Amino acid sequence: QLKFQRRAPVGAMAQSPTALSPTALITDKTIKPIDMVQSPRSHVEPTGFIRPNRVSEEHEALMQEFVHAHLMTILQPFSEQLQTLQDRLQQVSAQIPPVSKEVVQHREQLAMLQSSIPPLEQRDNELAKLIESAVVEVRRLVPKHEALAQDHDYLKSCLAEADGRSRCAAEQIEELMSGQDGVFTR
Repeated sequence: QLKFQRRAPVGAMAQSPTALSPTALITDKTIKPIDMVQSPRSHVEPTGFIRPNRVSEEHEALMQEFVHAHLMTILQPFSEQLQTLQDRLQQVSAQIPPVSKEVVQHREQLAMLQSSIPPLEQRDNELAKLIESAVVEVRRLVPKHEALAQDHDYLKSCLAEADGRSRCAAEQIEELMSGQDGVFTR
């Protein structure tokens, strides 16, 4: 079914290096032509195409060697990158168990902390109610405090006045006593 076209005879290519076809396979031994394959879908056999004899095993081995060498050249950078990625993957894989253990510990701690939140919220609500009642009590006591402060100021002024009077009285008593001392001596 496959049809091949021969580019040049083998002897002509070996004798004339300028007549090299771009499809010729260059090996370390000789220059050999590569047959062109016509599409098997074509029903018409174009002129100049002939059915070749079977490709020799030597040519097939050379072609496989050529293809293998070029594929290795093309795939070498990918292979190196893949090896680098595999090495990095092994490093990351080695880090997974300790990190996983830490994650489990953190989850346990988080669960414990989350279980302690409702009692704390309840205490917070109780404290908020106590603070609110204290604020109400302080607001109720503010007028009493102001009245007591006024009374305190009034008492201070009264005490200052009483202190002044008691000093005055003490002085007068002292004067009287000193005057009586002279009366008793006579």
